[in-house]
Amino acid sequence: MLTLSPSIKNQNPNIPFGIMVMHNVQNPKNHPILNAEKKELEEHIRKIYGHLNRAELKQTSPLMEYNAFYKQFKKTYHVQLQIESIAHKQKALPSVASLVEAMFMAELKNQLLTAGYDYDKLQGPLEVTFSTGENSFIGIGRKEKNPPSKDVVLSDNNNILGSILCGPDHQCRITEQTTNVLFAIYGVPNISQSDIRNHLDDIANYVRIISPDACIETVIVV
Repeated sequence: MLTLSPSIKNQNPNIPFGIMVMHNVQNPKNHPILNAEKKELEEHIRKIYGHLNRAELKQTSPLMEYNAFYKQFKKTYHVQLQIESIAHKQKALPSVASLVEAMFMAELKNQLLTAGYDYDKLQGPLEVTFSTGENSFIGIGRKEKNPPSKDVVLSDNNNILGSILCGPDHQCRITEQTTNVLFAIYGVPNISQSDIRNHLDDIANYVRIISPDACIETVIVV
């Protein structure tokens, strides 16, 4: 169901990747218990990171590992910027559909890059590979995205589903009608498989707040 391409294995075998498939999920516009968890997470982020300046924050793990990857492309890891907005600017986590919020909360808690997909829209097995710089896909907001060479890309049999630098695609995004979901964790060098597994556990716990009957079908970490 999930494989690393020869390009990943040969050129950088230390890049991990993880997926989790959950069935019987719900995606309400909001959920009061999840909202309370969001407030607790915001306060936790402010307590842990509020006293750190940007340079100090960049040296914490795993932000440091992701920033090392992003630096190759002259970019800053966007999750760090989101943490800064909460910790330093007293911003709140964005309000979106609850299933996406659950994923986003775990992403901010653990700082591991995460994408969510409507599982029923995926076609065939998944593969992780390096971008050649020649392919494109339609990203969130129906904007064309062009992953640069050496970006890490996730694809199914038909399409690019997303990349580290360009985010997820539009076609397979989570919607209000999503009942089966796949979460994908985009790792970078020096992120451990155990970190990814713990992160997937946190996602599942948040999802079960809004969907108590949700069940895990598959967890794969490579």
